[in-house]
Amino acid sequence: MLSLVVAAAVVAFANAQIDPTCVDKLPNCDVFPEDSCKGNYVAWAKENCNNTCKLCIGPTKPPPPCADVLSDCDKYDKSTCTDPTFDQWAQNKCRYYCRLCSAAELAMKDSQTTPIPATQCKDKLNCKMYGKDSCQGQYAGWAKANCMEYCGFCAGVPTPPPACIDKVPNCAAYGKDVCTDPDYVLWVDDHCAKSCNTCGGGSKIRPVPSRPVQAPSLPVQAPSLPAQGPSLPVQDC
Repeated sequence: MLSLVVAAAVVAFANAQIDPTCVDKLPNCDVFPEDSCKGNYVAWAKENCNNTCKLCIGPTKPPPPCADVLSDCDKYDKSTCTDPTFDQWAQNKCRYYCRLCSAAELAMKDSQTTPIPATQCKDKLNCKMYGKDSCQGQYAGWAKANCMEYCGFCAGVPTPPPACIDKVPNCAAYGKDVCTDPDYVLWVDDHCAKSCNTCGGGSKIRPVPSRPVQAPSLPVQAPSLPAQGPSLPVQDC
């Protein structure tokens, strides 16, 4: 019984401290970085964003919904989600992507995610030219948009392995050295797999060739993507 009385007293005391006039005048205080509540901006914060900046004890503000306001949150590096500079931005723009919701909200949201049908799980590019490194980190958003099957973001329709053939008629003209040149691994697999005996993987030991080989050069990197959230200006009113 005593514990209930104490608990009731604590709640009553806490409620007594809440100032109903402690509210924000601006509707978008949550978009400003936390630094706008400190230093040279304290006077501005007290006037405009008192509650958000916790400069008084006001009514509790409900958290934003567990959703991403932006459509391209996955293009930002995950480090943006934990960078204090972008805390307000992450909380209000990419809350679900940054996993800032409660465990119950995340579980509910994850269960509602609709998997991509196998017939729609297709790569837009010849993704193996970019390598598996393009599937993660700062390139994850690009990979999901362009190389979803290659990078394993979905499961496509099973296809039989390609036939072991040469796709160009003059593979012998390149010489055997091209078969083991590390610069032309992908080109060999796509054009001269039979002659170079690389069907199903083949030998990937690549010594330096004895003469130049006229084979096409291939890109090895994915496009660079933004790694940080937007910078939000704060001006003293």
